[in-house]
Amino acid sequence: MASYGGMGSFGGVMTMSKMPSRILVGTAVFELVLAAGFGVLAVVLPAEARPGMIITAAVLGVVGIVLLKIGMRAAARFAEAERLRSSGLDGTATIVELSQTNMYMNGQPQVAMGLQVTVPGREPYTVQLKEFVPLIFLGALTAGVPLPVKADPANLQKVLIDWQHIGTAPARGPGPTQQAVVGKDVAATPELLRQSASAGMLPSESELEYQRTRLRQFGKPGTAVVQSAQDTGMTVGRYKVFVVDLVLTVEGQTKDIMASAAAVPPEYADRAAAGMVVPIRIDTVEPDDMTILWEEAKRPTL
Repeated sequence: MASYGGMGSFGGVMTMSKMPSRILVGTAVFELVLAAGFGVLAVVLPAEARPGMIITAAVLGVVGIVLLKIGMRAAARFAEAERLRSSGLDGTATIVELSQTNMYMNGQPQVAMGLQVTVPGREPYTVQLKEFVPLIFLGALTAGVPLPVKADPANLQKVLIDWQHIGTAPARGPGPTQQAVVGKDVAATPELLRQSASAGMLPSESELEYQRTRLRQFGKPGTAVVQSAQDTGMTVGRYKVFVVDLVLTVEGQTKDIMASAAAVPPEYADRAAAGMVVPIRIDTVEPDDMTILWEEAKRPTL
């Protein structure tokens, strides 16, 4: 097993969010304020009470300083991750080693990975990485799909997994089911959808759940007005499959989407109806990838 000691520039850091560093720094400041308070009490209280106050102040102070250092380190590494997100080389990575470290941060497990990285114009190379991974992405790590990454052009060993675009990295060797997607590249009809289902070309329920979760968190917001909706009578797991015509509005631009397949949770199936206004989230890289927030659908107020 490879060693994961150095870990480049992101050893064990949650690079997706700045929140952990803020929590650590905030907790550190709180601990230091408490330490100062107990220090004041050690001065003003009677002599017999001072040893306890001094010990408490010292413990709180040490904990505060340690947390502050960890928080500042996490903030610096998050800033480094942001730099790579904006200026790093686009590439893909395949997992060749994967293990859990039994460490957690805010409920997110830390995972050690060995990656084979491919960057255009460079020979494939290996990188060892350790990072706290959001629970919604754990399945993607074991699915065998390529992971989108950003590599530092000055030091290719500095690699950042681009969690925001997990699922959009190009697959190796596209197969026949990747030639066209009903409802995206081809106008959807109930008959075509049934043929696609028979050929195994429709996403699974778990894939739908993953896509919805990813786009809800990272997708570009917009709205859609349902022009028509037809229940095909088909289901994917618990989802009901509709064919819908939509008018999208994203960043002030409108677009007609005709005969698109839509997966609707059964509890919101009555909202798949003409005239409904629904929030949407669109992938920032693949604008054809979209999820509809049926739970927030409503009719426009007159």
